Amino acid sequence: MNSPARDCYLLTFADETRLCLCPQDRDAGEVVSILAGAAGLEPAVEPGKIQCVVLPVLSPVTRAAETTGRGGDASCVLESRNLPRYRPRVPGAPAPDTLSREEWAWRQFMRLTAAIGSQTHSRGGILLHSALVQLPPRLFPTGSPPGGILLAGCSGVGKTTCCARLPRSWKSLADDLCLVVRHPSGRYFAHPWPTWSRLMFPKGNRVPCRQAVQEAVELRGVFFLRRGKDRVTAIGPGRAVSWLTELSRQASEWFTRDLKPKDLGQFNRACFENACGLLQKIPGFSLYITRRGSFWEKIESVFSPEEMS
Repeated sequence: MNSPARDCYLLTFADETRLCLCPQDRDAGEVVSILAGAAGLEPAVEPGKIQCVVLPVLSPVTRAAETTGRGGDASCVLESRNLPRYRPRVPGAPAPDTLSREEWAWRQFMRLTAAIGSQTHSRGGILLHSALVQLPPRLFPTGSPPGGILLAGCSGVGKTTCCARLPRSWKSLADDLCLVVRHPSGRYFAHPWPTWSRLMFPKGNRVPCRQAVQEAVELRGVFFLRRGKDRVTAIGPGRAVSWLTELSRQASEWFTRDLKPKDLGQFNRACFENACGLLQKIPGFSLYITRRGSFWEKIESVFSPEEMS
């Protein structure tokens, strides 16, 4: 059995709650430490004395002796290291190779990310397959806190490209995943989340990417990316909720695939309800983009200093 790893890490959300990630064995400790390093998390000193939600993280090897923390807290159970890369569709086909260390770590990183997102469901939170961008300060009245928008869309639609093309007055916070939480006041805040490929495989001589996960921005709008002549159009609430729910499903697929049907139904229902709640407060739009157009000018046309106050 793997020796226990005792380094716990504290994650503070903009909804005034805290989550303590507590690995129960060596495999879990490896995954938690990757996330903690990427997110800039500090070790929790005496986690048993901190008022927080505890999320135990453990491998299947220690599942039989699973520790569920306090007050019925859920746990995140990782996958085995000996998983095949795929399941043969034809009986008797040669067995596929097992996952490499990097492939396994990526899957568990995404699994832990989705488990963290699910911890916010009861408070109106939702994990999304979306980029997060901070709007330029000139759009805000003097002294107002920074605001951000989601550039939401499936893989390949252009989230990363849009983030790379923004002018200097804008700030790209995350280009693939973000976690949205609801403050007790009813306002929504978005936390940027690390991008795995940039974390583990930085290009050239660049250092691995790090995200200031705990530095959330107040959410001002949701823009669903589409291809076409640069413009912003209104979107119906039904379509917006449908798209946002799908993007939540995509962000959590490595976590939900092992849920029992009843638990999966509850998970999907929470995502749907929280997407509805978010879009009742935050306006949604379709943002059509081209390769060379100034799409950010179309976003700016939606906002004014009066509206941002």
